Amino acid sequence: MQSEEVTADYLSHFKSYKNWFDNLRHRRGGRPVSKIMVSSYTSALKQFVIFLNTKGDKRWNPDNLIKFAGDMVATKMGRSVVDLMSNYCLWLQGEIAEGYPKRVIKGNQRYNSPKTAYDRAHSATRSFFVHNDIALPKAPKKDEVDSQVKANDYQYQVYTKNESDEYIKDFTDMKLFLEKLSFRDRVIGLSLISTGQDIGELLNLKIGFVTSQKSNNTRLYWSGTRQKTRKLFRTFFSQEATLKMRQYIEKFRKGASVDDPIFMTEERTYRGNIIEPHALNSRQITQNFNKTSRDLGFTNGGVSQHPWRPKRFRSIFRTACNRAEIPDDFRRLFMGHAKDMGGSYNEDLGDLESQYIQLEPWITVFTEESSAELSEVKAQAENALGIAKTIQAENKKLKDQLDKQTIRLEEFWIMIGTMREELSYLNSRYESDRPNPEDIQRRINQALEKGEK
Repeated sequence: MQSEEVTADYLSHFKSYKNWFDNLRHRRGGRPVSKIMVSSYTSALKQFVIFLNTKGDKRWNPDNLIKFAGDMVATKMGRSVVDLMSNYCLWLQGEIAEGYPKRVIKGNQRYNSPKTAYDRAHSATRSFFVHNDIALPKAPKKDEVDSQVKANDYQYQVYTKNESDEYIKDFTDMKLFLEKLSFRDRVIGLSLISTGQDIGELLNLKIGFVTSQKSNNTRLYWSGTRQKTRKLFRTFFSQEATLKMRQYIEKFRKGASVDDPIFMTEERTYRGNIIEPHALNSRQITQNFNKTSRDLGFTNGGVSQHPWRPKRFRSIFRTACNRAEIPDDFRRLFMGHAKDMGGSYNEDLGDLESQYIQLEPWITVFTEESSAELSEVKAQAENALGIAKTIQAENKKLKDQLDKQTIRLEEFWIMIGTMREELSYLNSRYESDRPNPEDIQRRINQALEKGEK
């Protein structure tokens, strides 16, 4: 068997491969493993087998890999299996792995970034062994790879301090990136940064999510459960993201059923065959973001991930919450971070939106440019704010009048109390000074008696 013959279908026939996903499903409480996860993990194992088959005459497959790893662990040589995965990590990046030929890139393949290579070797591939009851030694630390990613992100910060040591936002590079994307992908980017959710959650939304909400609502409201953690979240789409989302549906998805996905691929031709539009997946949008970043030079020389990957937008949202001084409970509720939502999940929608309005300027990308449609939204908002201020002023006037009447009423009751006390005193005086009728009669009789004498 040649290495080119290793396919997903070929791997699926082996017992250890089936055990892998059966145990993963069991670990998830019986919930099925997502298609994306199955595809990603299978791809990592397939490449690992291809890598191993580039050396020597032995033809590797899932079952003899598990037997080999079990024998190594039994003889306290499990580290050698981890070392194989470390060599695989180098091979994925196009580096020289000890004793193995350099990886040959074919077709539209590309070398993996250090972080992606690490994840495929020491996370996805390691999972294959772990879920076949092979207890491997710890993998090498990921710190060096993570530090490269953080360093790259640091070059493209979006919140910086000014001369007064105050935080301001700088979306210059992000705007350049978003403007270079297709309209659909730009809507996705704006949606990610304004909701704080993962790309997978966003791509699962249906047309009815938008059409079921009132058209005069300037912010779409979104509540649900994160697929990754099963945690609840409640968040909003910013005004600009909401506007662009509705424009995208009107222009590209008009007439679609309420149960159809919002984001679809476009019809295209591949090798003479017409590929019909289908639901967009996270891998496709990630590839589009990667290509645009490379075209604009946001790649840090290929050393680490580009700064405008979908997951980075969630990180930016979290930072924005800090800059806007959003309380932690609300930030967790927006992002679905809370371990126990408790009362927070039942937070009044008005209070939740008030916190989001405080956050919104920090996650709004294009509004300041005053495009016609955003100006209209802004005018509507300012009009509503003007009405609210007028009502507030009238309420204050009424409150002042009510306070004055309350004071007068309190003074009246004090006066009534004083009058009652005086009346009670006079009554007591009257009762004490009033002559007794019997005494009067007795005195009359005494006078009469004296007169007769």
